Amino acid sequence: MIWRLSQNWWHGRLGRDESHGRDPDSIGMPPRPAPGCLHDTPRGFSERGATMSKRITPLPAGLCLSILAGLTHGQEAFAIPTSVVMQTVPIDAVWTADGVNAYRMDVVFDASTYPEQVSALEWTITFPDYIVFDSAAFPLPREFFFGNLQLAPISDPAYQVTSTSVSGRVGLTGSEIPNAPIGANGIAASYWFTVSLDATPGQHTFDASSVLITIYDPTFTLCGKPICVGDPESIENLPFEIVALSPADLTGPLGPGFPDGCVDAFDLGTLLGAWCSAASDPDPRGDVDPPCEACTSPNFALADISGASNVPDGCVDAFDLAKLLSQWCSVAGGNPCGTCQ
Repeated sequence: MIWRLSQNWWHGRLGRDESHGRDPDSIGMPPRPAPGCLHDTPRGFSERGATMSKRITPLPAGLCLSILAGLTHGQEAFAIPTSVVMQTVPIDAVWTADGVNAYRMDVVFDASTYPEQVSALEWTITFPDYIVFDSAAFPLPREFFFGNLQLAPISDPAYQVTSTSVSGRVGLTGSEIPNAPIGANGIAASYWFTVSLDATPGQHTFDASSVLITIYDPTFTLCGKPICVGDPESIENLPFEIVALSPADLTGPLGPGFPDGCVDAFDLGTLLGAWCSAASDPDPRGDVDPPCEACTSPNFALADISGASNVPDGCVDAFDLAKLLSQWCSVAGGNPCGTCQ
């Protein structure tokens, strides 16, 4: 009988405040912890009640926080101030639509002036289908938050990929959550993409419209829970330019038909090897080459990139050579690769 009365008293205390008949949340008391989590005696609770609560089998602190973190995902996210910034940052300003070269985009997070403990970041970034995912690298979740930002390729569940999106996460778990630092910032992930030949030239951005940030708040002041999930008010998608593949990019280290984003010695060699012209326009190497109509080179159609009217004319001659040289861009000289226009 004594135990039953005590039990009824305790459950009544959990649900209502005896003296005022109000729910504890309405009088400024902290929300109840997850079942089985040990906690300090809340304001307004008796020591007797708190002692009885500890008869519940306690869960490890890390597991308790994990349960709470999971529960917060169902709540409405609160807005995180503009002092917290998430950016998508293309490393190269110009991306060539060659289907070969892989260009890097970094996911950069900056909460260096935010006075709260960030414990996890999650994002989904979308892009057109002619931007094709190639690979990704992440810092180890703990290392991102504690200063070691060395990137390494890792697989699911760190990231998921579709034809038009990538999703990623770095976050602390379990007992590390209360140790989340203030001022986390750095590269949360790096992605590499190629650009298909049919890409639309012009200015582009990635779209990181779905971002969630997890905050550890032991004071229960941000969202009424120790684990809060919010979306930043400041998401910046920095632009980059997609340019069409240069017609003079005939080849690369893999051979004719495999452009590499450069117009260089590989392309010049392919063009000269397919030289077919009128007798008055000899091969610059001094070779005897067939006239235009008798060209048998397998690379003839590839190398015929210009003519008297700046369009292919059935010859590989001085017009094509001039076109190639005008678009020269290589590692060794002229414009750097990837900037051919």
